[in-house]
Amino acid sequence: MASQSDYNQRIAMLEAEQKHLATKADIADVRTDLERMRSVVVGVQAEMRTLRWVLTLAVPGAIALTGIVVGIIVQLINQG
Repeated sequence: MASQSDYNQRIAMLEAEQKHLATKADIADVRTDLERMRSVVVGVQAEMRTLRWVLTLAVPGAIALTGIVVGIIVQLINQG
């Protein structure tokens, strides 16, 4: 026959195991956090795509603008 201390020990073990189980609220919180993180990641990806297009257009534009300015300076020097 099990003693009272055996029962107490078994109850303590069961309570310790129960603390490791996730509740529906815990799972819902994790799901909410994951959805929030997903929306942040999607936003960052959109910003990265926009930045890539800006850089793709800005670099050739800067090169063309530099060429135009250099061409104007060369013409001014040749005229003077």
